[in-house]
Amino acid sequence: MKKLYLLTVFLVCCYFSYGQTKGLIYKPASTAEGRAILDPNKDGYTSKTTAGFKSNDRGNGESEIGYKAIPILDNEPIQDPLRGPGCGFTDMVDSGVGDPVMFYFDGVNFLVRFRLNKSSPNSKGYSVLIDLGICLSWLKSWKKLIAS
Repeated sequence: MKKLYLLTVFLVCCYFSYGQTKGLIYKPASTAEGRAILDPNKDGYTSKTTAGFKSNDRGNGESEIGYKAIPILDNEPIQDPLRGPGCGFTDMVDSGVGDPVMFYFDGVNFLVRFRLNKSSPNSKGYSVLIDLGICLSWLKSWKKLIAS
């Protein structure tokens, strides 16, 4: 009977546990300048308080940095990468409101946040195309030509 009780307690604890404290920076930037940009109040959390995120990790709600979602046409599906494992560090995910990639610009620093399914200690790279000179404006006229 005692073993059954301990098993029940263990299972209940496992059900209510989380893999990571929401908002905790588990691998901080390596320089003081980087830490000052990515953790403005220097408490080791990306959330405004050390209590972590309760419901919203975007924008000015509970986050220290007011990220804005880059508009996408549809919610990001999970387990969709052609290369790499599904539900892994190559798999972008969203919170259900179309926010797998977000950005923030404070006049000096341009930050891009990728919401990934898992973390991994290996080297990886992600790309963002920023068309400052509106060099791709020819696409608009091309789309109009195709649509007509």
